[in-house]
Amino acid sequence: MAIYKLGLENLYYPVAGEDGRTSYNFVQILKRFDIVTDFETKKSTKRLYSAMISPEIKDFMFSLYNLLELQDYRNLPSRYRYFYLELSKMIYLIKYKVKNNETPFYVLTVDQLAKRLGIEIAEPKYRKKKIVSILTKMNGYLKYTNFNFSFIKGEHDR
Repeated sequence: MAIYKLGLENLYYPVAGEDGRTSYNFVQILKRFDIVTDFETKKSTKRLYSAMISPEIKDFMFSLYNLLELQDYRNLPSRYRYFYLELSKMIYLIKYKVKNNETPFYVLTVDQLAKRLGIEIAEPKYRKKKIVSILTKMNGYLKYTNFNFSFIKGEHDR
């Protein structure tokens, strides 16, 4: 019943125009809902449900996460997807700096990067090796948003 209601209902959001006018855009929540029943199993309860969200909502959801390329996100194994969202934020900030004629860089410490990648290795040397292997492997999956990385020494590092 809830899925059926999602197919009937619309979302709306206000948009302020340049001339001071407020417009309301209406968006249907679901674009399509499919039910596939496998009659060869002799159980009518074996069904595959597939709901397609409206493209406008999908675009809006991914723009909240600064998702750069949906195809790259889909190609990644699930263990790398959270970091891809973080990477998208980093790339967005670098593009913002380029647009404002600032030096384009984004710096994270090895410890910060390890935390974001979910690496819990105590020895710094091995932690850094694991980070390099994960970033290299992740970059291999990406078709459109490849990235470069390098390690630099901080002021108090040896």
